[in-house]
Amino acid sequence: MLNAPKIFSACAACLFALSAAAQESDAPNIAYVYPAGAKAGETVKITLGGRNFDGVADVYITGGGARAGVCTVTVPLKSGNYFGLRNKLEEQYVKEHPEVVEEMKKFEDGGQAYLRKLVNADEGIMKKLAAADASVYLRKVSSDPMAETVEFELTLSPDAAKGERNILVRSRKGLSNPARFFVSGTDEFVKPSLRDAARERIKLPKNWGREGIRTWKDPIAYPEGGNEFFVELPIIANGQIVEAKTDAYSFYAKAGETVVIDVAGRRLLPYISDAVPGWFQPVVRVTGPDGREAAYCDDFFHRPDPHLSFKVPESGVYRAEIFDAIYRSREDFVYRMSISAGPFVEYVFPLGARSGTDAEFEIGGPNLPSKKMKISAPKAEGDFAPDFGFPAACDLKIKSSPENSKLSPAESVKLSGRPAEILPSVPLTPPESADGRFEAAGSRDAYRFDAAQGAKVVLETFARRLGSPADTYITVSDSSGKVLARADDFEDPSCGLVTAHADSRLIFTPPFTGTFYARVEELTGAFSPAHAYRLEIRRPRPSFELRTVPSSLNFLPGRTSVFRVYAFRADGIEDYPIRLKVSGLPEGAKIFGAEIPAGEPYADVGVWIPKNSAKKVFEMSVEGRAEFPEGPMVKKSVPCEDMMQAFYYRHYVPSLGMWGSVNSWNIFGRGYDAIRPDVSKLESPIKFKRGGSVSIDLGKGPSKFKNMPKAEFQEAPDGLSIKRFFLRGGRLVLEISCAQDAKPRRGAFVVNLLGKHWRGMFLVDKIPPLRFEIE
Repeated sequence: MLNAPKIFSACAACLFALSAAAQESDAPNIAYVYPAGAKAGETVKITLGGRNFDGVADVYITGGGARAGVCTVTVPLKSGNYFGLRNKLEEQYVKEHPEVVEEMKKFEDGGQAYLRKLVNADEGIMKKLAAADASVYLRKVSSDPMAETVEFELTLSPDAAKGERNILVRSRKGLSNPARFFVSGTDEFVKPSLRDAARERIKLPKNWGREGIRTWKDPIAYPEGGNEFFVELPIIANGQIVEAKTDAYSFYAKAGETVVIDVAGRRLLPYISDAVPGWFQPVVRVTGPDGREAAYCDDFFHRPDPHLSFKVPESGVYRAEIFDAIYRSREDFVYRMSISAGPFVEYVFPLGARSGTDAEFEIGGPNLPSKKMKISAPKAEGDFAPDFGFPAACDLKIKSSPENSKLSPAESVKLSGRPAEILPSVPLTPPESADGRFEAAGSRDAYRFDAAQGAKVVLETFARRLGSPADTYITVSDSSGKVLARADDFEDPSCGLVTAHADSRLIFTPPFTGTFYARVEELTGAFSPAHAYRLEIRRPRPSFELRTVPSSLNFLPGRTSVFRVYAFRADGIEDYPIRLKVSGLPEGAKIFGAEIPAGEPYADVGVWIPKNSAKKVFEMSVEGRAEFPEGPMVKKSVPCEDMMQAFYYRHYVPSLGMWGSVNSWNIFGRGYDAIRPDVSKLESPIKFKRGGSVSIDLGKGPSKFKNMPKAEFQEAPDGLSIKRFFLRGGRLVLEISCAQDAKPRRGAFVVNLLGKHWRGMFLVDKIPPLRFEIE
């Protein structure tokens, strides 16, 4: 929970900013956290890189046992700002020393070189320019989207819960996006951050120019230290891959022990919008005392983050190098590399269990004290991440289902202990599940089921979505072996951390009444004990998952904010609406558009909060309810961030909660206080005729207003366009036209009202979602 007394401290801000403030309407955005984790019971300096940090004063950390210290905010100058500052200081010098003007006239070039010489001799001016030049360098080593920093000390209590947290920051402009942070129980090493290294370079006399200011001409002198470190096991090493460097960690290992190295890179920052393939892709190479390669890993099965283990052949010092697979470097290429001789769970089998029961599972990986473990499945249906008691692959999950489950033919024979040259098919009666895996080249499992002509049957595998590397392929045939249907990859957008959607789903319509055979195989031919899958066979049934974007919302008193809820309906059944309930809002809040209509993939939900709402951060939640003949179904929506991968792809990445922040009006927005759209009395849907236009009455407005806001669709519906937003007889009116060739359709739209000031446009308000119909 995001609970003020327990999990965050409001930080008094110590601001170092030499640039102009960002636009008032921009909320802070966190690009990375460094280090991205710490040991419980320790105090560590945290650096957040991002943008729009000017004015950040509060840090919020989910979970208990964490306390943040005073924030130091740095907003580095851009190079153009530096030269502008120099010009202003020169002008100021001339005003304070008018006699200089006559002296300058004696020179043919206007005396600019003479003035520059005088200015350079002024100690006060040179100190200001030196500070500005140093600020420019801090931006130069980074990039604009992550050039600003918030730095603070984070203290974790000894009993702080281990695992993932979210960090957010807040300024008067709003609440930031959440960023991932991990609490461990292992000693941690933190390599100096790029910012700290840059500040050390600034101090080196070699990097000072002739006139007493820094020139930053290459080659620049670097402090001693470099990227070589010695650590004692077990350890989690925190670092950044910057400036095309390779980091190396040397450690002592004893002959016969198995060393495990597990790296979190993409796990910390799942997607990067302006990098290909869309994340940091670390590689680990280990060399022994003789300098020869002892182990190497880039991907761990389907996971971009490397994981390896090796048996130490001889005692001595080993060296683990970490670098990017294609030798890129960025400030947000943050990693956590665990090096130990402890246990690690690499896979689990089976991948499912009956809801509300205790079952025995096989676990595999290095240094495990036992290969068997009892795990309790929750009563609720869905997947869950079990607590193995040891470090484990980050995406391992088990599916909890109410139906009966069987083992695959190969697993059944293995359990019986009897060899079988030809594996029999396993009978399944919908709804039922089966667990299997591919442990030999070319292996495949067969299942049989009875079905009536025309009675649809859903066959779906769960592997990649549960952390298995298996790439499944399903075929359905009759008793003669004739293939009637087949399925390969099924994209499930509700799984925002999966990019290679390798699970299969097939909705099979039997052409006759009889017995059918489903075969499951590994499409790529790969095999191992980790290549497991879970097959579900069922009749089509209505079900859904919800995802809310974004997970942090900013509100202005007396105004409307909008978020989106996506519905992922199951088994091709989409003819039902889902009513939405929003909880945790400030008292007096009004909600608009809280229903996802039948057949539509999402709804934009508007929330208006009263003008007297207190400024605060609060936790909120969204749930959906659908009515079915079997009874109502209620599902909680998972809060997510809409993250872009490699300039194009988008994913809904889960956050640990959903938060709202009531913020202060900016100085420009106060001038639009009289513009308050009211949609409470509108008839819904708004009906449009092709080739015509509709004037929408949005309530009472001022009799006159000099600079009316500009109205723009948040996402323009096909065939509709905004003609104008204006005052008519003291009423606010929005006029929308419909194209002659517009196609008949239903939908909803949101309209943004934009005000203008000398810095550009800014958001004044949003007209809540309005349903429409083109006749």
